[in-house]
Amino acid sequence: MLMRVEDLPHTLRSFPRSDYTIARHRKTRHPGKNTDAAIAAGARRATRAWVAAARTGRWGNVDSRCIVLVILDKVIEINASARSYSCSWRRNHPNPAAWRQTVLEYIRIAYELASAVRSLPSFQLVCTPVAQAMEWFWRTKDSAVRLSASSLPHIDLPQLLGQFYFPLGSRVQLALRDTSHDSSIDAIVGSLTRLEAPSYSI
Repeated sequence: MLMRVEDLPHTLRSFPRSDYTIARHRKTRHPGKNTDAAIAAGARRATRAWVAAARTGRWGNVDSRCIVLVILDKVIEINASARSYSCSWRRNHPNPAAWRQTVLEYIRIAYELASAVRSLPSFQLVCTPVAQAMEWFWRTKDSAVRLSASSLPHIDLPQLLGQFYFPLGSRVQLALRDTSHDSSIDAIVGSLTRLEAPSYSI
């Protein structure tokens, strides 16, 4: 049975994400790579841009890239919350493939919450980059069988995050606003290249 918004606790039904007490991802879990931490940081910045737009009514800065990242930020929160053993809606996943299917349901929920606020690109276009970026946020509690690090997608961080990308560890963090970084959904999807494509049933 597909998970619905109503299945989540009330604390998770708001959009965008506002609670960063869990799943902060400030440090990478992958030695030699900072992909997960950089994506999480970019998603947080996109969420702040969404909040500012909602407060002022100026949605001009909320482009397709921002929408993808704000939805991703919410999915990261939902997925991390589901790891709690006291969570009544927790699912036990035998393998990463089963976890991926649940992640798709989280994406549907986040998309539904976001669409109640403003119009969005189609679900199919948003789902692909969010689902692939979520591969970097798998943790040992997410499935009984480990997700192979060799199957993680290579992600062009400046292309995916655009103006929300700051190189981690830099002393002066300036947003990249290079116009060569197309903010279209097609460009974002194109920045994701899987080494081993997972099986997603949208």
